[in-house]
Amino acid sequence: EYAPDLQAGLQTSIAGLSAVDRYAFIDDSWALFLANRRTLEELMDSLSSLTATETEPSVWRRVVGIVAALRSIAPSTAVDFAAFVEHLIGDRLAPTADTTRAPATPAELDLHAVLFRFAGTIGESTDVVAQAHELFAGLPDSTAGNPELAAAVLDVVGAHASTADFDRLLDIFHTAA
Repeated sequence: EYAPDLQAGLQTSIAGLSAVDRYAFIDDSWALFLANRRTLEELMDSLSSLTATETEPSVWRRVVGIVAALRSIAPSTAVDFAAFVEHLIGDRLAPTADTTRAPATPAELDLHAVLFRFAGTIGESTDVVAQAHELFAGLPDSTAGNPELAAAVLDVVGAHASTADFDRLLDIFHTAA
């Protein structure tokens, strides 16, 4: 357990830590919450502090896992998860409104897909869900060269699918080479 002054110091200087240390910090925050040694508010503050500048996909994946687990155990009245996810992601998806534009590096591709999936599933972003359905309609060409995004599109569409969408998913599965 972190002393209150150490916790506060970590949260204000989190961006200066290595990715492994940031991952460990947020994982510790989650474990302390589960052990009833941190409040929900403290956990959410830790997540907010971390994600304000986070660019490492593996750390974001841990954040997504924590928020997904939290959603399954927190009272539905305790947290507006859609608003919280929107807060955590901020405007990171806004500059890439054209989701087929390939970011410059593999890490950017990966991070974009992680955030796209997070916003479209747990965050239930209507914009991301609409983009996912548009990309889904054009698969596989709509995400050419971006397999991480293609997988995220399938996850988002699967979370918000109609019967016709599920039929198309089965067709894709049966015709995959």
